[in-house]
Amino acid sequence: VAMVGVGMLVLTAMAGKFRPNLEIIKAMILIYCGVVQIAAVGMVLGTFLKEWLATLLTLVIFWGSYALGFVAANTTGAVQKIIFLLPNFTIMSSDNVVANNGIIDWHLVGGGVLLAGIYSIVMLVIAGLIFRRKDIA
Repeated sequence: VAMVGVGMLVLTAMAGKFRPNLEIIKAMILIYCGVVQIAAVGMVLGTFLKEWLATLLTLVIFWGSYALGFVAANTTGAVQKIIFLLPNFTIMSSDNVVANNGIIDWHLVGGGVLLAGIYSIVMLVIAGLIFRRKDIA
């Protein structure tokens, strides 16, 4: 992800007369936050499942989280709060804004970074608890 990000910075800098477009940088930060979330989920699944099954389940969760994000946008109350606990990539979706030369709000970027950080920490703690009880020998 970092290499793709550096490549995108170089391309946007060249296209913008060596001045990177700030909105593309914000969008790349949001994409990275989504990758961090799904990697954290995959890490936890990999602690107690076989590699192929953890990968398949992570892919299903990734696909399902997009579908749930669209459901969460159209619901209110307790259902929306429960869905918010799951990885929700549509919260961090900025593709439409960038495609139409719009401005990505810094609150969206900050919320994405905060959400990715919280998911990483929670999933790391869960993985640590699973490994603590797992017999490695």
